[in-house]
Amino acid sequence: MRAVVLSCLLLSLGCGHKNDYVPLNGPAMQASEPRTIRAPVVAPPKFDGESLKGTWIYMAMFGGAVGGAMSYAAGAGGSVDGAAINDPAKFMRLELGTLLAKTFEMEFVMATTPADLQLEVSTVEWGIVPTRMRHYGVNYQARLRLWDLRTKKVVAQALCDTGPPRDQPSNPSTEQLNSKAGLHLIKGRLGAAADYCLQHFRNHTLGLRR
Repeated sequence: MRAVVLSCLLLSLGCGHKNDYVPLNGPAMQASEPRTIRAPVVAPPKFDGESLKGTWIYMAMFGGAVGGAMSYAAGAGGSVDGAAINDPAKFMRLELGTLLAKTFEMEFVMATTPADLQLEVSTVEWGIVPTRMRHYGVNYQARLRLWDLRTKKVVAQALCDTGPPRDQPSNPSTEQLNSKAGLHLIKGRLGAAADYCLQHFRNHTLGLRR
């Protein structure tokens, strides 16, 4: 518990986990001898930038043909100078799927291939929210489900919710977000939130080690 609280403080995030939590029973999974695992893409909801509406970075991310095209693409929420905000869940799917395959000696197969297990990691909510007047943080929520497709049962499940971002002196201001470095500030905060959820899923929900 102390480590979780410390992680939240270091990341300037609030933390919370809902009650649909089912940790993986590693020995039972090993005994069931799964041979293959797949991890299909789950399209994220639209990145929420409404709190920045009217500012330069909002228009660059969500306005015009470029922003519209990037928002339409699965896994991207917008574009500034050609750099996309990508859905963190796709990276979590790859890392967790690879670790599960290694731990239980399975083959990590393509998403459309029949498999014994199916890993679903999805972004439930993500966006920019104000923490005080003209200062902003990022909220992020992700869900993990691991299905045994042979029995049609969920064998692991968790929701990671970083909660409302804490108001910290380091939170970027409207002026900072409107600068050329604004997108990198957003991506940095989002990356910190996603890293926290990845660690929670890997270490606590699935009980995996690198």
